[in-house]
Amino acid sequence: MTIKNMIRLVGIGSTVAFMAGCASPNQAVASRGAAPAAATADAMPPCPFEIPGTSATEQETADGIVIEFANEGHADEVRQRVRARAAYMKAHPKPVPVQMTKELEDSPNGIRMIVHAVDPAKVEDVRKVVREQLAQARAQSTRG
Repeated sequence: MTIKNMIRLVGIGSTVAFMAGCASPNQAVASRGAAPAAATADAMPPCPFEIPGTSATEQETADGIVIEFANEGHADEVRQRVRARAAYMKAHPKPVPVQMTKELEDSPNGIRMIVHAVDPAKVEDVRKVVREQLAQARAQSTRG
């Protein structure tokens, strides 16, 4: 597998808040073909779920979980938003109950977020935290 534009994010909390704050597509600034909304230094960048057609799939790994954000028609915009949110969370970390590391890697139709538990005994806790936040982001994106 070729890894392009890999970013390693280390710390606590960046995954949890990373997926929080996704709004409904009806409230979103972006739509098909529209440029993503600009974010200020103090504001969370736009959510990838605000782009119509964006999906996220998950796959467990031995030490964590992989979330793949995909949108065949807007892969570059999804990548841009996920990277922007990751950079924001690295600069504004929030405490979470379990430590994890994250990596971002381009995929054919978007980007993967690879999450690893720092403590091997906490793998299930990491998966639970990431899944809860993904479910919250999905639910917020369907309100409207």
